[in-house]
Amino acid sequence: MGNTNAFDTSHLTVIVPCYNEEERFDLSYWNYIVTKSGNSNWCFVNDGSNDSTLKLLHSLESKHSNVAIVNLEQNSGKAEAIRTAILTFREYRPMYFAY
Repeated sequence: MGNTNAFDTSHLTVIVPCYNEEERFDLSYWNYIVTKSGNSNWCFVNDGSNDSTLKLLHSLESKHSNVAIVNLEQNSGKAEAIRTAILTFREYRPMYFAY
């Protein structure tokens, strides 16, 4: 997990669970969305992917201070991925979570 120190707790935190998204994850699209999302924070959860999803997420994270990654070693399912992200970031007391 990185970049959480840059998270603005007075804004929305969007959680995006990802599992084996290498073929579908359009880095240009996500760079655009994150850039245009104003003050929103983005938390991408790699849910035990066994492809290059994590590498793509790190590439996105390296370009944006409002992006963080939670990496789960094993696939736990969408609900558990979201739950883990909420538990991870609740100490930063975001105003809202979305997923």
